[in-house]
Amino acid sequence: DGAIALPPYVLKPGLDGLVDYYRRVAKAMGKPVFIQNFDPPLGSSLPPAFIRELLLDIPHVKYIKEEMMPPGHSVTALLETCGDELHGVFTGYGGRWFIDELNRGASGTMPACEFTDVLVRLYERYRSGDVEGAREIHTWLLPLINIESLQGVIFCKEILKRRGLIKSTYTRAPGRLDRYDLAEIDRLLRDVESLYIHR
Repeated sequence: DGAIALPPYVLKPGLDGLVDYYRRVAKAMGKPVFIQNFDPPLGSSLPPAFIRELLLDIPHVKYIKEEMMPPGHSVTALLETCGDELHGVFTGYGGRWFIDELNRGASGTMPACEFTDVLVRLYERYRSGDVEGAREIHTWLLPLINIESLQGVIFCKEILKRRGLIKSTYTRAPGRLDRYDLAEIDRLLRDVESLYIHR
């Protein structure tokens, strides 16, 4: 168990305020806390040296969800700067650069939920030494990840509905998938459906 905490982004408190913020989150949780490091305007662009200070100062802060661009370089900088104080770096962006991030020492990725099982298979292949098999899965997933990055939640819900995990694609967010999007999704899913754990 643990929590992921993005630094406050409406009224940004500055670095001293962030130390206090993460101390309070860690104390309230009493469990591992992930710092979510993200580019502005939502994020605070926390530098690796500052993250290392947080890791040293706050016992429950030991993990990072790194989403600074370029993600691979950010993973490398964190691991080189923080050393053993950092228990794991996880990434985001739907797993778009997952192979590169694993090559650089990332522990995993935290994507949206529609292809979690497929990404687990990719990860298992990579960790077992079958890097080419992991690359093959990634190649199949990448066009779908790209659609997700454009369409957002409505795409995720479309996949979850097709997989029988939810009943409706309704969302308050504006926008809908049109017939061209749906046709492209139909075609692209043929490559990954065999990797589903739940069908």
